Amino acid sequence: MAGRRDLKVAVQVMGGFGVRRGLRRLQLRPSTRRLIALLAVEGAIARDDAAVRLYEDQRLDRAYANLRTIMWRLRVDANGLVIEEADGLRIDADIVDFQEAVRWSSAMLQREAPPTAPPPFIGRRLLPGWSEPWLVAPREHLHLLQLHALDAAAERLLMAGRFGEAAASALLAVTMDPLRESSNRLLVEVLIREGNVADGLRSYEAYRRLLAEEVNAEPGPAIQSLISPLLAAGYVTPRAIANRSRLNRSL
Repeated sequence: MAGRRDLKVAVQVMGGFGVRRGLRRLQLRPSTRRLIALLAVEGAIARDDAAVRLYEDQRLDRAYANLRTIMWRLRVDANGLVIEEADGLRIDADIVDFQEAVRWSSAMLQREAPPTAPPPFIGRRLLPGWSEPWLVAPREHLHLLQLHALDAAAERLLMAGRFGEAAASALLAVTMDPLRESSNRLLVEVLIREGNVADGLRSYEAYRRLLAEEVNAEPGPAIQSLISPLLAAGYVTPRAIANRSRLNRSL
């Protein structure tokens, strides 16, 4: 890959697969895409392990032969993208979105950095449409890690008075998992704290209705404690307004 040091190389595996060098998208064969995706998710990996993970349904000698073919194709199509070190393999890229997502999530959870709004790729599925067996565990891990990180970011941004960013983080978590109570609670709290009481009540009512429909349950005490003072102060939920309208029409 002549001159690649002059151009940034970015590997995308969240929301779809892609490799770019500068503004140019590299055209890669399916077999090489599988290896790059594995390295993007796992980081550096032993050559033998890569062969087994990619071709777990084949004999070892055939798996090793297939991996050697992939490496030859990579040298032709994208020389330098995958680095061979001793008996290991790794990607030589400036940006790998999966690794960036893990870093951001870990920083939010461990409070290693000031709270920030999530990067644009947070919330995207890991290689949607791919059926590789080795993707099952990383997908679940990434999903849960991002949800916890978004909750942590929303809470910290709320405490800092950065309501817009806090709402965006909480809303993204709710979009990823609409039944997640901690994320719905944070979204409702942010909306109420920033003065958008009607929006907070609408969000609560949408969550309450979905919870009842999906699992026949009611919101927990933590989120109800946000709504109770509003109702005591005379605010009315959208459900109560709808009930009043139906009653008036029946009279």
